[in-house]
Amino acid sequence: MRLKYSKLCTLLIIAFNIFLVYYTWKLFIGKTIGRSLKFSNNNAIAPVTEKSKPKDKIQSANKHIKKTITILFRDFYHFENDLKMSIESIVALIPSVQILVIYDEEPYPPMDYLRNYTVRNNVKLMRLGFDINKSAKFMSPIFQIRTKYVLILPDSVRLGGRSIIQKMLKEMGSTESHIDDASEKAIKKENSVRGPKNMLVVPFASNVRDFSSCCSINLDFANWTIEYSVINGSTHCDMFLQKHAIFIETTTLKEMPDPLSAPFPEFFYIQSKVAQIQLSPVLSTNKGLVVPAMQCPPSTLKTIFALVN
Repeated sequence: MRLKYSKLCTLLIIAFNIFLVYYTWKLFIGKTIGRSLKFSNNNAIAPVTEKSKPKDKIQSANKHIKKTITILFRDFYHFENDLKMSIESIVALIPSVQILVIYDEEPYPPMDYLRNYTVRNNVKLMRLGFDINKSAKFMSPIFQIRTKYVLILPDSVRLGGRSIIQKMLKEMGSTESHIDDASEKAIKKENSVRGPKNMLVVPFASNVRDFSSCCSINLDFANWTIEYSVINGSTHCDMFLQKHAIFIETTTLKEMPDPLSAPFPEFFYIQSKVAQIQLSPVLSTNKGLVVPAMQCPPSTLKTIFALVN
């Protein structure tokens, strides 16, 4: 009997010691954690936020541009052009960006150098014309574009940086939400679903500033006449005369009958006039979108001509 009581006392003492050790350990750990949490807010535990590196910002900008914009070359000399340097300058700035080169006749010199780019499938060559083996969809370059916007460039172009393209995107977004009241009433019914149709014009830094670049177009279908008038403003501009780039939505291009037909861009602006596409005010130097947006070497600058005296 005494042996049973002694065993019971031993078990109770062991259990009490275990409970005492556990309680002491728990109290000690709790005080240690409490001290560690009594730091100032500056030293408090917080999510680690690292500043993005310049390289990461560039990669992010390039990724956004590649998903949003397709660059298209349409207006260039077939017998002598600067396409090689133009494409190389763009690809060096924005690698793997989608580029379309549209032509009526085989350019000279031959564009064999583009094979390196076509292997990576970022530069495509398309010849306009009839092909009995292709459907209308595959013969039209517009339906090969998968991005939201198209940047139409002439020959001999040098981008001054990615910021010019980013500002085009920002400017296009602002023009989609601000419309002239008179124009809004005229096309309210047509654009009630997808909003107004508009495009941006980006002039080159090498353009002659004293030369009037804005032109209005008056169409008289009954008498088969077109009247061009040079105006000193950009509020109601229907056509830009000096060297420039055109930034437009792909859906807007698809609504035009044949936007890339020759002569380009003269016939393009006639179609945009008929389609009531608003030419947004020409981007000015006050917004930082011209200098040094796009530069053309003086030696390869094309002769600027106007359709009116």
